[in-house]
Amino acid sequence: RGCPLHCTYCTYPLLEGAAPRVREPDDVVEEIARVKATADPRGFEFVDATFNVPPAHAAAICDAIAARGLRVALSTMGFNPLGSSPALLGAMRAAGFNAIMVTPEAASERMLASYEKGFSLDAVERCADEVEGSGIASAWFFMLGGPGETKDTVEETLRFVERRLRWRDCLVIIGSGVRVFHGSALARTAADEGRIGG
Repeated sequence: RGCPLHCTYCTYPLLEGAAPRVREPDDVVEEIARVKATADPRGFEFVDATFNVPPAHAAAICDAIAARGLRVALSTMGFNPLGSSPALLGAMRAAGFNAIMVTPEAASERMLASYEKGFSLDAVERCADEVEGSGIASAWFFMLGGPGETKDTVEETLRFVERRLRWRDCLVIIGSGVRVFHGSALARTAADEGRIGG
């Protein structure tokens, strides 16, 4: 639990704290083994705010699952380009990951800075190469309409999608508009600018 990132629209650090609190990998694997033995679900989904931040912990969990020899289908809803690497994706594949949801939110330098994502377009490009090379199915999430969005920045994101996210087993989901959650940095900015009530 907990997310050290500072995305302007997000409330995870408010809800779960800004310092990651991780479980021992062996404890996670033991829980998966116990649930598999008793309920035998079709799969397990990691719902951490960002599964691969910190990346070393994600890798340790994957290595522990693989070492235990568990045959499970795994997915995660929070794969951040900041923590992507071929080594981690290889460990995820070996552990049984068959789907990940990647959350760059934009493919425009201006919008990545506006959202304070903590990574650049180069990281998004690199992540696309790494995920495609991993063979793990992926869904990519983008938001249009945040602070500072223009026709040009929208077109930058759409060009990236059309150019880079074209392989089989790659799904793109684009939302228009950004929700303004109470307590988020985005809400404070909107209130300071008089766009919403304080």
